[in-house]
Amino acid sequence: MNSLDAGASGPTGENLNAHISQLELEKAGLQKSIRDLESEKSTIVNNLRVTGVAKPSSSPSTSAGSPSKSVPPPTIPSAGTTTTTTKPSISKPPQPSVTINTSPDSAPMEFFAADFTTSSNIVDFPCPLRDDPDPTACKLTCEDKTCSRGVKVCNTYVECTHVVYDGKEREDLTNKVVTLKHELVKEDLSALTTAFSRWSSVMTRAEKPRTYVIISYGGSGSKMLSGWISDLPKSSVVTVKHMHDPNPPNQMRTFNRPLREASHNGDYRDRHIPGGMFSKDTALIPKDEYDNYRYVYIFKDPVEGLVSRYGHGHCVHVGGDCGSESNFPSLDQYATGGKDFFKIGDFFDKWTTPNPSREYPVLCINYHKIWDNVPSVVEALGLPEKYASTFPKRTETVRNNKTGAKEGHNNHSEDVREKLRKIYKSVRDKIFDMPAM
Repeated sequence: MNSLDAGASGPTGENLNAHISQLELEKAGLQKSIRDLESEKSTIVNNLRVTGVAKPSSSPSTSAGSPSKSVPPPTIPSAGTTTTTTKPSISKPPQPSVTINTSPDSAPMEFFAADFTTSSNIVDFPCPLRDDPDPTACKLTCEDKTCSRGVKVCNTYVECTHVVYDGKEREDLTNKVVTLKHELVKEDLSALTTAFSRWSSVMTRAEKPRTYVIISYGGSGSKMLSGWISDLPKSSVVTVKHMHDPNPPNQMRTFNRPLREASHNGDYRDRHIPGGMFSKDTALIPKDEYDNYRYVYIFKDPVEGLVSRYGHGHCVHVGGDCGSESNFPSLDQYATGGKDFFKIGDFFDKWTTPNPSREYPVLCINYHKIWDNVPSVVEALGLPEKYASTFPKRTETVRNNKTGAKEGHNNHSEDVREKLRKIYKSVRDKIFDMPAM
């Protein structure tokens, strides 16, 4: 019997137990003090608007209407340095802070001309809600002192990591303009290499002419991708099909002849690309020819997808529960109804979930993360590396309160978007968390 065992049943053991209990009480008190200090720190950080302030996390995992990003504090690199930030996992809504120029009043009011804008990976991105005509940036007008609108909108975009104000520190931001920014992230796409290995019998990275089958539920960049590929040389592209079919076929079949050929003029968004639904009774394509095809499913936040493309005809095309055209609701009414009658959730899951019965792979592309990873996207498509330089610049058609008012409806409003986010929370959670491919 050791000394500790011996003392455990005698007076010394009682004293020891009492001492341990006292220590536990002191420990609990210290832990409470630490929690109080952390809470106080969080409150101070949230109220500060200074250069490089962190984008603090809040609780719970993804909000009811807005899936989101658990974001580590962004760093503002010094001139001549670069950052390599790993894209955080999705767990809770970010609270992006307004990043403010701290230059003296006498200095030019430009934000981080040397060490922020030029030398960092933090860049502009376009957005449909922008108030400024600049098509390359997402500039919003603030509605209160702290620009809560800018913070809220940033929370809703997969891309947004910073809200930047070009002005004085602690200035009243009412009616001021802020810019939403994006931190470039080159993703680790090793999982894609693994997928190529697993499907090596029917999918290779060999550069050769292929038929490209682009699938989406609409408003997701599928016309942009289809249009760009269809303009590439015939040495790389046989043809392009543009499909809205929610049901992936288990086997590849030949396609019916399109009613009219693809158009090649003007904006990608206005073009005709042959497609529709997959054939169920045409000839099967031999498996040894599967590598002559690339099935590509491109997806985007369905909220912006519906604001971009909504109507009874489109609902029918994507296999929704649409009812009669005469009774089809406006987007405002649809959002208020709170149900996914377009069945976008089912569409998304069927194309992104592995199916043991499907005999070919599907390359899934996250629209929001394409432009950070263009060379990898081009490689995965089996296209020559040189085509990466021809990939389209990102564009977003402005759709906000003002455009809706001009058209005599409320369909483009932030209120409608918020209602749609509640309907499509599950899909948006997945999109925020999924890699570029």
